[in-house]
Amino acid sequence: MRHQQRGKNEKRPVIDTGSVVTRGNSGAVVMRGPVRGGPVSRRGRSGVRFLVVIAILFGLYWLAGSFRHEIVERLPAAYPVLKAMGYEVEEPAGFGLRAEVLRVDRYRDELQAAYLLINGMVANTRGERVRVPRLRLVITSSRHPPITVTADPPQPTLGPGERARFEVRHKTGTTLFDVKVRASFEK
Repeated sequence: MRHQQRGKNEKRPVIDTGSVVTRGNSGAVVMRGPVRGGPVSRRGRSGVRFLVVIAILFGLYWLAGSFRHEIVERLPAAYPVLKAMGYEVEEPAGFGLRAEVLRVDRYRDELQAAYLLINGMVANTRGERVRVPRLRLVITSSRHPPITVTADPPQPTLGPGERARFEVRHKTGTTLFDVKVRASFEK
């Protein structure tokens, strides 16, 4: 079989599905189709949908305003968004800084007291010099409740793109197993 090439201006065949579109008495579009056979009216729905969307957006705006401090505390990256929306929010502690724990070691001193040695890094992700607040380390273990430790920053300020390493020794008293440490900043 040979395929014939069609020119770009050549008309294509029209397939009739049997649907009829007419205008009703009030100006609304009435569609009749072969599947249902009854009239389909599309009038008045778009206004209700618009009002529902506006109500949902207003509700989200109200919720964000009501819980803005909690949102910024739990998700510091939301600070610039809420600030741009016009809310009065304080800059979160350590905004533009990233603290991460690189290594956690356990050891005992000569008196057999258990210690944790926490090594980590603080990095400035902003394009300006930033003051470094105190570090807040939360130590979790499978057998003990969480322990919160605060430490002085490795440097008082960090320039754009700068990094500073920190080291914290914490006396635990008992040997901790399955140790995980989360680093953040204190207000």
